[in-house]
Amino acid sequence: MKRSVRQGREPFGADRQEARGTWGDERSCSLQPKAPAMSDTAHAIYAEAALGSTVSYTDGTPRPPERFRRKLRAWEQRNGRGRLIARHAAWRADAPASFTLHHGDFGFQGVTVLVLNLGFSTDSALEFAVERPPETGTVQVVNERHGHVELVHEAATLAAAEAWAARNYYSNARIVVVGETGEAALPHAGP
Repeated sequence: MKRSVRQGREPFGADRQEARGTWGDERSCSLQPKAPAMSDTAHAIYAEAALGSTVSYTDGTPRPPERFRRKLRAWEQRNGRGRLIARHAAWRADAPASFTLHHGDFGFQGVTVLVLNLGFSTDSALEFAVERPPETGTVQVVNERHGHVELVHEAATLAAAEAWAARNYYSNARIVVVGETGEAALPHAGP
């Protein structure tokens, strides 16, 4: 026997479903600090964000509880933040452009053993947001290689950046001072 819904009336429980959605929304009752509004796409980050910006990314799912270690580890791979250090143009017609976020350096007693960088293509389904642009007056050491510009070091002063460039040789490095309206390039003062 086939049941039919009377015209003009909603199916049973539709009004309760709507109320449950407003009160039981996990994001509104979470005790975690709120992340910035995620509105940018990967393509917008690639095109508009300055090198050295802190960029966060998410897939939109809520963080699982600590007791679910595997789910939490998988969630952390799709949700995080890093510093924008490089942009890479599309190297083939069917390959999208990409950018790289630096997550951290790991080591012991001043020796870096592991550098963690993650790359994202511009067709990524994740949501991105610029949390913090580079501070005005920050001095960056960038390396240009095969048409790609990569941020290799940030310093507070020009003297500190020049000293770092003298100790760490990059053949195509240049020093850039972050200004209010953009970047002002200075000639490389290293060896």
